[in-house]
Amino acid sequence: MTNLYLFSLVSGGIVLLASIFVSDKQHGGAPPHIGEQNRFANGRHALWALLTALRSLHFWTFALTFFGLTGLVQSDLGLLCDEQRVSLLAILVGLAAGLFAILMLRRLAASETHSAADERDFIGKIGRVLVPISTNNLGKIRITLRSGAVDVLASTDETEPFTVGEAALIIHMNDTTAVVVRPASDPQ
Repeated sequence: MTNLYLFSLVSGGIVLLASIFVSDKQHGGAPPHIGEQNRFANGRHALWALLTALRSLHFWTFALTFFGLTGLVQSDLGLLCDEQRVSLLAILVGLAAGLFAILMLRRLAASETHSAADERDFIGKIGRVLVPISTNNLGKIRITLRSGAVDVLASTDETEPFTVGEAALIIHMNDTTAVVVRPASDPQ
């Protein structure tokens, strides 16, 4: 039985290390779509979640690795005298580790975030003119967002051109170009 534990530990460990260094987003353990995650979250489809987890390479990698590790440790330490108890404990720990890994990977995949700015982040911001802006010429302003200072192309419909250093309020975005007006008061 020790050879089985050793084989499981080594083979699972190799796949686990390989998955750390080689990322593949199209594997069998891909997180489910949002609808599937909601089904799993409400607890009514726990059996379906378990069956889906059993198809995952991540599940089997963690299950094999922890099955082998638990079996080897218990066999070598001799804490459990009965070989059947050692095997049962190794199987249970392996299954628990595999399920825990799948649950954590799905939770991490569901909490994906991004920091890209969108139109709402620009509108209402006041920036400083870097390149003069007039009705016929695009200029450039600098604004501060969460991610830091950003330079944005700017246009205006105002008759009086904007000069360098002047304040400009963004009222609309046309793709990547801000439409600006003079703010009610120029904050220095």
